[in-house]
Amino acid sequence: MNFDATIKALGICIQTKVPALLEGGVGEGKTAIIQALFGSFCDDYQVSIVALHEPPEYGGYPVPQAAVHDAEGRVTQPAGVGMLPVGWVARLARAKRPGLFLDEFSNGAPATRSATMRGVLDGVWGETRIPNLATVVAMNPADIAESGYELSAPLSNRFCHLGWDMPVEWWNQQHIAGFPAPDAGEPLPADWEKHLLWARTLVAAFANAKPDAIRKMPAEAALRSKPFPSMRSWTQAERLLAACRSVGYGVGDTKGALPHDVLVKCIEGCTGPGAAREFLTYVGELDLPDPETVLADPASLKLPERGDRAFAVLTAVVGAVLANNTPKRWNAAWAVLAKATAQGRPDVAASSARLLAQHRPADTRLPKEVSAFVPLLKVAGLI
Repeated sequence: MNFDATIKALGICIQTKVPALLEGGVGEGKTAIIQALFGSFCDDYQVSIVALHEPPEYGGYPVPQAAVHDAEGRVTQPAGVGMLPVGWVARLARAKRPGLFLDEFSNGAPATRSATMRGVLDGVWGETRIPNLATVVAMNPADIAESGYELSAPLSNRFCHLGWDMPVEWWNQQHIAGFPAPDAGEPLPADWEKHLLWARTLVAAFANAKPDAIRKMPAEAALRSKPFPSMRSWTQAERLLAACRSVGYGVGDTKGALPHDVLVKCIEGCTGPGAAREFLTYVGELDLPDPETVLADPASLKLPERGDRAFAVLTAVVGAVLANNTPKRWNAAWAVLAKATAQGRPDVAASSARLLAQHRPADTRLPKEVSAFVPLLKVAGLI
């Protein structure tokens, strides 16, 4: 897989706000390329050498806080202890597209790295939230770092692990050219998140077919510092999958089409190579019909024989409705589910029926097609 795919995958992570982790050898340009990409995709960013800092610099310094009273003297906030953030936190919180680069991460003391956990995932540092924060971490492998530690499983699982193995040929090309700005690929379109529904449908179908591939912590402790599948990492993978599709790095529009190198990097980085290969092979064989075509003509529905593929078709239809939920489209979805039931697949249609019932448009009457699902929906308290 070419090294350019790693750089483009890093650009995707920065733009989608999926935390990225680069682990590689000494002197291979991690810091320079990360800062170049932050310069392209962020309007302000902070570089922090984790090995030089203490936990309060990321988790906040405890400071006494006096009680707050309203105009009539009533206590609106009792006295207590707050967590004061360091200066760069307030600065980045004011930026529209902030970035944070945590360098020498494996050299940081375990307590210091633990203090970054909420900030990395939720953008909350001390008691200050930095909206839309893009976070990238760089480190050398623990066995060659100055005072390196392996990452714990809860910390490791917060990142898309992109690795960093710069080929000499790639370096030499850049070296001869004077190290120009790296090619981070096409910037994401403003509406890239419209592809999230497609991505969720694929992951949901995969989870229905292969639930053991969704959550699998490695038995070997050393492997827990690498990417592995969890419900969190699949959710992050969905964002990257949607973003890749928006710029043409998708799994292809035809059955059996090979996935793009950038997409493979992104999915492997979140879930590990084994789960990623299994997922990409699975979705490459799904060959789902266009949900809008099915909604326009529910009578045309012909469900696949395999239950997981039938589940994927109905999930895609309901997902399309929820993305643009009008009474007409909501009623059409019920007609699709009724058609599925008529084809002897009420079990497959049941979960889609529950989801559809939960998102009933205001002032919309129940169509006659709901009748087949009334007992189920009553038990669920939805009607």
